[in-house]
Amino acid sequence: MSGALITAKASVSSSITTSVSYSTSFSTTYTVAAGRTGYAQIGTNAYTVRFKNTRYNANCVKQTLSTGTLTAPTSVGWKTWLG
Repeated sequence: MSGALITAKASVSSSITTSVSYSTSFSTTYTVAAGRTGYAQIGTNAYTVRFKNTRYNANCVKQTLSTGTLTAPTSVGWKTWLG
């Protein structure tokens, strides 16, 4: 079975740091009785962070420089079922 497993780690503070790794090798094992069909699907849960980059100008007025979202996987797991 071929596929991809992607992980990311993010840290939000005065700067944003991300790292991504990619793998095409993963596996799972479970028992399927004779005459049945087994299915497996890999998936992820993710966490989304909204951010706003601001600064105060020379007149002490707060300015928004940029906004956005960062979505990073929090867990990876298998879903298996019989057909």
